Amino acid sequence: MFAWSNLYRKFGPDWDRLSGELAQQRLRSWGFNTIGNWSHEPTYLMRKTPYTVNIGAGGYIGCVLVPRLLASGHRVIAVDRYFFGQDLLPTSPDLQKVRLDTRSLPAELLRGVDAVIDLAALSNDPMGDAFTEETWAINHRARARTARLAREAGVPRYVIPSSCSIYG
Repeated sequence: MFAWSNLYRKFGPDWDRLSGELAQQRLRSWGFNTIGNWSHEPTYLMRKTPYTVNIGAGGYIGCVLVPRLLASGHRVIAVDRYFFGQDLLPTSPDLQKVRLDTRSLPAELLRGVDAVIDLAALSNDPMGDAFTEETWAINHRARARTARLAREAGVPRYVIPSSCSIYG
């Protein structure tokens, strides 16, 4: 959701000159669906089809999150090494499955997306103790690199869900 004042801040002083159909045309050209009464502040504005990259999509949380994103209208690029297979992810025309290690994520994968949700991690004490360097490489360095690539690609949201247990 966007507040009217956020649109003004984002798109500059010419925003208050826009009204009626002109405003709707401009918003559609920026990739928004326009909803609301244009004589007043719109009820809400939302992306036509949110485009999300979910890194770690085949894991414990990712295999639950991806179907929810699809159900709420997102197009999803599901990135994972898929150690446990892809069976828990649905088949959908809005889902692109990419078998890839997060440490070698290409910048091109992040261009034009609305959000990156980074779930990839080695996530327990025995794994962290047994594979110290890999845990640091995936849980820290790969995430820092992915966040930097997302920022450079202009991705507006980078999300790192976490629990009270943080490894690496």
